[in-house]
Amino acid sequence: MKKNLLILITSFLLIIPKQANAASANVTLSCPSSANSGATISCTISVSTDTLINGIAANYTLNNLTYVSFTPSSGFTTNYSSQSGFSIGNTNGKKGTYTVGTIKVKVNGAASLTIKNLDLSDKSYNSYSPASKTVSIRLNSTNNNLSSLSLSNGTLSPAFNTNTTSYTSTINATSVTIKATTSDSKAKISGVGTKTLNYGANTFNIVVTSESGSKKTYKIVITRPDSRSSNNNLKSLSTDKGTISFNKNTTTYNLNVDSNVTSIKVNANLEDSKS
Repeated sequence: MKKNLLILITSFLLIIPKQANAASANVTLSCPSSANSGATISCTISVSTDTLINGIAANYTLNNLTYVSFTPSSGFTTNYSSQSGFSIGNTNGKKGTYTVGTIKVKVNGAASLTIKNLDLSDKSYNSYSPASKTVSIRLNSTNNNLSSLSLSNGTLSPAFNTNTTSYTSTINATSVTIKATTSDSKAKISGVGTKTLNYGANTFNIVVTSESGSKKTYKIVITRPDSRSSNNNLKSLSTDKGTISFNKNTTTYNLNVDSNVTSIKVNANLEDSKS
């Protein structure tokens, strides 16, 4: 009788995973958080890598921004740059954290800038694609209004209105404190505080400067009544030598004295003791 011999041959397939590229690359986009409409601002593009990077390319999305220029940092040369993006290279490669370039843009309104389609490559043509970055740029406020204006003593005329910039008041005191607040917390104010009042008209300017730099001036003219006596008459005028015929409205006198008189004493009294 024949016997069949079954031989089982088991083969083992050893799968060795391919080593993944452990290098990392991150990109940072830094722009001013706010700007005036029409201003040109600079945004810096930086990378952080743990391997030598020889080439960097990216595209932009400009929202309410007008492209002006792209300037690579020292060590990089420009392959191309335009309003759509840039490509730069470094022969020796760079490693660590460093700025790769600066993009200048004109702000046309509340805006945002996105750097996308990032492609970083090393000498071995390994490619790294960091995530896109977006920054927002808000418009600086142009609000240069006051929300309140008052005096520590005295009343403004007319009554305060944010759109009225000229006021008067009459205060019979040596000083006054001007108080005011701005409609926008980002605005700055000057001209408030305690002020000395001279007799007559005193003019004070309260200047509000908006975040964008535009100025508005509120003017207050405060009159301090002059209650002082204006009496500057003499009550009497005499000399110890000779005789004067005094009259308070006469201001010039001729006095004849003997030829041997070498000195004379003049006596006078005020009509108003406050003079």
